[in-house]
Amino acid sequence: MTLLINCFCGWLQPTWFGFGALQGIAWLLSKLLFLSCAIVLIETVNAKMRLFRVPELLAVAFTLGSLV
Repeated sequence: MTLLINCFCGWLQPTWFGFGALQGIAWLLSKLLFLSCAIVLIETVNAKMRLFRVPELLAVAFTLGSLV
């Protein structure tokens, strides 16, 4: 995740002199938190979309089962 963050959000890195090191760690942790929340949101939406398709798939299975 750190490599992904640094490839796409590399412009948000401060200098590493003095207080900049703590600021850099804070930026990294905030970007990791944001990316983690985005991944959780995407995974949750995908799981719910699959759950909403279950009745449709059951209807198709029932229809195909009735034809035989």
